[in-house]
Amino acid sequence: PLSIAREIENQSTIDGLAPVAAKINKIITILIREGAKASTITRIITEINDRLIKRALQIIEAKTGRPPVPYCWIVFGSEGRKEQTFRTDQDNAIIYEGRPEAAKDAERYFDELGTGMKDALARCGFPPCRADCMASNAKWRQPLDVWKRYFSEWIGEPTPESVLRSLIFFDFRPIHGDLLLAERLRAFLGRELRDKSRFFSNMAGVILRNRPPLDLFGRISCAKTGAHKGRFDIKVNGLGPIIDMARFFALERQVYHTSTIERLAEVKDRGSAMGTFSDDLTQAFESLMSLRLRHQYRQVQEWTVPDNLIDPCGLGAMERTMLKESLKLIITAQDAVVKKYGSSTMR
Repeated sequence: PLSIAREIENQSTIDGLAPVAAKINKIITILIREGAKASTITRIITEINDRLIKRALQIIEAKTGRPPVPYCWIVFGSEGRKEQTFRTDQDNAIIYEGRPEAAKDAERYFDELGTGMKDALARCGFPPCRADCMASNAKWRQPLDVWKRYFSEWIGEPTPESVLRSLIFFDFRPIHGDLLLAERLRAFLGRELRDKSRFFSNMAGVILRNRPPLDLFGRISCAKTGAHKGRFDIKVNGLGPIIDMARFFALERQVYHTSTIERLAEVKDRGSAMGTFSDDLTQAFESLMSLRLRHQYRQVQEWTVPDNLIDPCGLGAMERTMLKESLKLIITAQDAVVKKYGSSTMR
């Protein structure tokens, strides 16, 4: 990792960064072979990817010139939560200081920066976000006041679409630039969320619809037909519910961490309904992430594009038992949320 970090710092072009980025997967395979914890692996991946993004921004800034106003490059999704694995899409945005006299220059500059970063990251192995949640999209490069308005609207009118936006963007983490802009937005978010029971009730309703795939007999339910027959998505249906619950209670209890494990540790001591499940959910998260990483590692070794589709029949007896117990725990934790917020959240 240190060697690659130094290589990243020594590059002066995007063409130079691309082959260095390709080495990141080699680090993951070494760490997996050595039995490193999943959280350790994802933390190292995040640190290297952060350095790569910063260097790419510096290279593009050197070409485009000094920004007309201070700005902050933020990331969200798995990158914002420090939970990246072998294959990660781009999820990023720009917050900048709003100055009326520099508005046109700022729009022009950040359009060029956002588009340039989209292309640069794609060349470094980060495919563009299919939902277009990137700084290349004008909607996601805005002055701080506009971001505050976005957050206020999503919280004040928690439609299903607004809640889904919240699930994505409230995991934001600053990477480069004037980091204070991001912290000001986070402080605003904390204030806006106070006493917003309707928002939290609607968010609970959205996240609790994603139940782990266990049938009444405790068996893992997989797709019956199609390309995914006999498999289930461990990211969406296994890790996803833990990520969503940890985010939910972190936002409710004014916890500003973005990683799932840090959120679970923090809410444990803050009187949250999640507190009694925190340690067990942390272990479940580690186990599921480890299973996901090993699955993707085998695919990389076979020159297959990594995915998150697990075949339970292909697991060993201990792995299947661990998987079932983790999914049972998630259902129990979800039921505790239902108990607190009412059965209407499951509709």
